[in-house]
Amino acid sequence: MSRKKNSPSSSPSSSPSPLAPVGQRRWTDVAGCAAYLGVAEAWVRRGVYEQSLPHAKMRAHLRFDLDQIDAWIEEHSFGPEAA
Repeated sequence: MSRKKNSPSSSPSSSPSPLAPVGQRRWTDVAGCAAYLGVAEAWVRRGVYEQSLPHAKMRAHLRFDLDQIDAWIEEHSFGPEAA
């Protein structure tokens, strides 16, 4: 049997991304966090191990709230602020 795929016209273009539903936290995994930060997964895991990177452990799974990651970046940024 073949399955029908959703056509692009079936979803409105102004709908929020599945990653960031309106009013909900934006969670991602190690790979997603690494891609978001532009670093290696090992760097993210080191930050978790050193407890320097905000994260949540859900049983055996590490999850990262991208809003907390953004706040962490702001907190650890230095130098002149962009105008």
